[in-house]
Amino acid sequence: MYCNNCGVEIDNEKTLCKECEEKQPTLAKTVEENNSQINADTKQFIFRRHKSLGKLDISYIVSEINICSLTMKLKQQKINFYIFKKKATETIHSVKDFTSIKIVRTLDISDGIFALIFALLGILNPAFLIVAAILLWVGFGRKIKIRLSNNAVIIIPSDKAKPCNELLDEILKINPSIVVEKK
Repeated sequence: MYCNNCGVEIDNEKTLCKECEEKQPTLAKTVEENNSQINADTKQFIFRRHKSLGKLDISYIVSEINICSLTMKLKQQKINFYIFKKKATETIHSVKDFTSIKIVRTLDISDGIFALIFALLGILNPAFLIVAAILLWVGFGRKIKIRLSNNAVIIIPSDKAKPCNELLDEILKINPSIVVEKK
């Protein structure tokens, strides 16, 4: 730790500088002040991509995003049928490394394939067309695709457009040079 007045290095436990005798804040107080400043500047976003048939949850992905100054912390977890939880993944990215961002309306591949199969079976029995329509309805959602300078892509699934646009606005405040790709 360094003296706030003269800049001389002092022990973390000392409350007075040995050179200028200026009173120093304790390390615990300094850490607490820094943490409260970080928490005050942090914006949190929670995205859910939810698939359900009626009250039966098939699966959902929860993405928690914390943006603080120049970094974005992303934590994602997928849960199937209420109880089968995949291990949550956590990554930290520099917002300055983002090169482009795009919000797209998507259809999950598995739902699209099953919808196609049931639509073809609908030729034999029209009841399968109803199943195909349900699969299409359940499979539609949105994804935020963020491309990094190393060409890696961060994908954040979501059900709704409004939180996607709010996250986009927050990222653009930090790094206005990001290219926003049209849908």
